[in-house]
Amino acid sequence: MKNITLLDEVMANDYKEKIVHMLGASAYWYELAEKRIFSELSMMRQLMAIYLLSEQTSSDFIFGLLFRVDAEVEHGRGMKISLEEMTIIDYGDTDRAFC
Repeated sequence: MKNITLLDEVMANDYKEKIVHMLGASAYWYELAEKRIFSELSMMRQLMAIYLLSEQTSSDFIFGLLFRVDAEVEHGRGMKISLEEMTIIDYGDTDRAFC
């Protein structure tokens, strides 16, 4: 098995497990994200990127989602989600997904 790395840093096994958990819960958080965008824009959207934002030592796992939306092609929508609480903790323009 190859080592997964973050730049030059080797990922800890518990961090890898959080990533696997995030991916396994994707049906839930994707629907949560779509409902949030639809409640504002009532438009089609497409997931463009997922950002892993938490440090490996953080207790909660925060990730960002970047969506392309038809109404805001140049700006899109971004959000941060807490995996532990499965809630959107920040929402807005695309930079919310990674800042």
